[in-house]
Amino acid sequence: MTISQIILLTTCSAMGADTDTFMNAPGLVELHILVGPNERNQINAQPRNYVRARIHEGALPANQPLAANQGLEVGFHLKGAAGSFRGFDDRPAITINMDKYIKKQAFHGMDKFHLNNSVQDGGYLHESMGRWIFLKAGLPASRARHAVLRLNGRDLGLYVLVEGFDKPWLKRQFGDSKGNLYDGGFCQDLDGGKKLLEGSGTDQPDIKKVWAAVGEPDAAKRLERLSALVDVDQFLSFAAIECFLVHWDGYTNNVNNYRLYFDPAKQGRLIFLPTGMDQLWGDTNFLLFPGRGGLFNRLLECPGVRARYVAILRRLHAKVHDVPAFDARVDAMVAAVKPRADLTNQGKDLKRRFAERANRVGQLLAAIPETPMFAQGTPWKVTGFEGKVEQGALKVDAAPAGKPVAYKFFGGAGVASFRRAVQLDPGTYRLEANAKVNGVVGNQEPYTGAGVRISGGTRANSLVGTAGPTKLAHEFTVAAPSQVTLVLELRCQKGEAEFDPASVSLFKVK
Repeated sequence: MTISQIILLTTCSAMGADTDTFMNAPGLVELHILVGPNERNQINAQPRNYVRARIHEGALPANQPLAANQGLEVGFHLKGAAGSFRGFDDRPAITINMDKYIKKQAFHGMDKFHLNNSVQDGGYLHESMGRWIFLKAGLPASRARHAVLRLNGRDLGLYVLVEGFDKPWLKRQFGDSKGNLYDGGFCQDLDGGKKLLEGSGTDQPDIKKVWAAVGEPDAAKRLERLSALVDVDQFLSFAAIECFLVHWDGYTNNVNNYRLYFDPAKQGRLIFLPTGMDQLWGDTNFLLFPGRGGLFNRLLECPGVRARYVAILRRLHAKVHDVPAFDARVDAMVAAVKPRADLTNQGKDLKRRFAERANRVGQLLAAIPETPMFAQGTPWKVTGFEGKVEQGALKVDAAPAGKPVAYKFFGGAGVASFRRAVQLDPGTYRLEANAKVNGVVGNQEPYTGAGVRISGGTRANSLVGTAGPTKLAHEFTVAAPSQVTLVLELRCQKGEAEFDPASVSLFKVK
């Protein structure tokens, strides 16, 4: 036996550096895996079942293939869904379980890790950068880096090495690994049975309780029940980042590629974890309110949740859409793999798509109507109206030069208004404003003169003639979360009107 073989046989059972150092290090990891002929036949027959294999990190003497008595004994199986699965003799995606057969054996502190073939991400960058964005947002996520792989002596080239969701990872992320961890399943919402990855039990009562709360018909009670079972702000943040990344194949848009952890440190509340991020930033115009995830949709129907989600969107947009930092990380990754792969063009393309998406998210956020916040029964002061002439010679003036903003109508007969869109939860509301008129002659129609209402609705309030500041009010009901346009208007044959901007207020009656 040679000195090199002796060194290989005595490899430490906890390969190399700690997980943080290893996963954050630049450069390529070289891995050699050997699967014996019997185990190879078993894998070809049942790809998802573990078989025994040998693994070695680092170069082998004289580039020799890994021998049956070298490296560490580990569990090995194939992974991947419809788009990424490849057979053993092709270029397979692989899961390695370090302590499947030898307890407490680890790979840089990891019990489990994955080698993704990246067949749906020719740039080999999405997994790492997507996870980096989640972590930058302060959300739990596993990390990814690059590796090169030889399987039974075959050089399979560049792979993406992904940190596994195992007990050490749970301990690092949450400080406690005793909660139940589930695989979300393939295109399956929370009502489907889940595979238990860590933890105990068979009936999955934790998931069933969450799904039962999702089905609560009363929106206020639904929020109360879900808040006791789910870390709602964490989930809304998770959904926001999925939308930023254009993770079309994640939970929020496709009920796919997610994990669930019931965190003991948060009284067993549910935490969502991202995975399968090999197809990101593909659609610059991807919506911020995707429609498939049941928990997401039912939460947005609850009082105040849409406003919370929009606030989270705005906060995280400012935090994660850091184009220079993103570009620097991509450039570093491209440089690190250059000895084995030239990803220069892929890196440039990804940086372009990230910048375009960041800009588009800003535009989409700017277009979202504000959701009023009613603190302890106080009214919400409404600002930001925009003038609109609908017919006739009547004119509007919202900002006389050198003066405070005022909502004025003048110039002759016609119909004109000032409008402001807001997002409202279900309830009864009252819009109030003080107006004064000078010589207003109304039209022959159900409502005329100066008044306040919502778009699409009629009003009973009407101010005509000449009058000093007069309070006008309009009460209305919102049945479901929706966008409502508040209207200050004048409908007249002649005359002038002015609304006091300081008086325009929206009250939530109930």
